[in-house]
Amino acid sequence: DILRAVTWNAAVFRGDQQKFGSVETGKQADLVLLNFDPRLGIRTVEHQEGIFHQGKWYTNLEILNLLRNYQTGQ
Repeated sequence: DILRAVTWNAAVFRGDQQKFGSVETGKQADLVLLNFDPRLGIRTVEHQEGIFHQGKWYTNLEILNLLRNYQTGQ
């Protein structure tokens, strides 16, 4: 229910379900790859392997480095 609320239902609410809300050919998506089944509880989001953002894969280490550089202004 939580996953549907933040994906499909959010796209329907915005009227963007033709472009967003599900993983399908031709749709845009940013994805988070978790190490655990999210149905086990909300705390599984603390255990990410990485993300796909705008078609590029970022590992957790790359994300942390990007955040550090952003915070230090580099």
